[in-house]
Amino acid sequence: MDEIACLTFVATCDYRWLIIHLKSKKQFLSIGLVLRDQQGIHRKLTLTNHVSIATMDAPNGSIAQLPLVVNIGWQMIPIDLYTLVKAIWGTDYKCIEQVRIKSSCSVRKVFMSEKLYSDFELPDYLRALG
Repeated sequence: MDEIACLTFVATCDYRWLIIHLKSKKQFLSIGLVLRDQQGIHRKLTLTNHVSIATMDAPNGSIAQLPLVVNIGWQMIPIDLYTLVKAIWGTDYKCIEQVRIKSSCSVRKVFMSEKLYSDFELPDYLRALG
């Protein structure tokens, strides 16, 4: 049985897209994000295949959890942070401060981008197929 591991990346980046290249083994997967909006409020968002309903904490609404559907095998998961923050909290995204991946999956790459590129447009070191 595979062990669950936790990878944490701490950085401040204002790019819109978070791209994660990983190999899922159809087991528990959780991607935790710490974000800051234009008002300076820290928001926590968890994307996970462990839940099937979106939830938000009631007291201040700064913590949300969304279901994540992943397939078995290697895949790129592009996450549009601007659209998610706007849809969940109704405010504008400013920056991401932390990415935490908790799973028994294999992680090949985690990177930020101002726009979403096709695999062919990426430099060799960021390509999934290169």
